[in-house]
Amino acid sequence: MQSEFSLYKVDMKYIRNLHNIDDKVLSVSPQTGKSNRVFVGIVVVCGIHNYCIPLSSPKEKHKNMKNSMDFSKIEVDGEFLGVLNFNLMIPIEEKQLQMIDIMIHKRDRENIQSI
Repeated sequence: MQSEFSLYKVDMKYIRNLHNIDDKVLSVSPQTGKSNRVFVGIVVVCGIHNYCIPLSSPKEKHKNMKNSMDFSKIEVDGEFLGVLNFNLMIPIEEKQLQMIDIMIHKRDRENIQSI
């Protein structure tokens, strides 16, 4: 079992190209008002292929949904932080990924608390 996980930001141009082929890929298009959306997710390995599972912010509709094969809530100490939509995962290569530093550093704002 893996004891750590990492979050990754996915190359915006790659996401736009995928969205042009499959509209189920989350949009990052300025035309849809999503130009500031960052495609963030976790990477899983299935056989020899890597996939990125998108991390989404929690929405009202998610509160009553149950974890299933294609959906998982992220909750810490009873706080609903987000969701993973496995049915929206995309194929990915390392060159399209940028690891996000999730460590809290002294230079970070004081009001950010560790989970």
